Amino acid sequence: MYSLAIHIAKSAAANSFLDGWKTVEMCQAYALMAAYMPSARRWDEDRTWFYSGIAFRLAIDLDLGRPPLIRPTDERGEREVLNRLRTYIICYIVDRSFGINLGKPFMMPEVEVCHLSTYLPGFSDLDAPAFLS
Repeated sequence: MYSLAIHIAKSAAANSFLDGWKTVEMCQAYALMAAYMPSARRWDEDRTWFYSGIAFRLAIDLDLGRPPLIRPTDERGEREVLNRLRTYIICYIVDRSFGINLGKPFMMPEVEVCHLSTYLPGFSDLDAPAFLS
């Protein structure tokens, strides 16, 4: 079952890359593929750096690290903003981890949203209680 799911995920990732889709969900999908790909037999077969690089580039292209100029008025808008900010933060953290562990340069720029205390806690009533303390 896992091998079939990975095959379908790789096929969908290739198609979306070739078709030029750029969405928050695609960024999340590439980040997940980078994190949960099966280990490769040889280092040159490993696609972790490739998938994470696409996720990072999508996060930058979609400007996910930019907080909204106008605060959303409805719950759906708040959830979308939090989803975008959290996706950027995940990509930022993974980029820093890869860079430090592998000795590679960082790809993700440090933007204001990377300072979590500024934007996320208390930004929304949808925040988990752990963020508010």
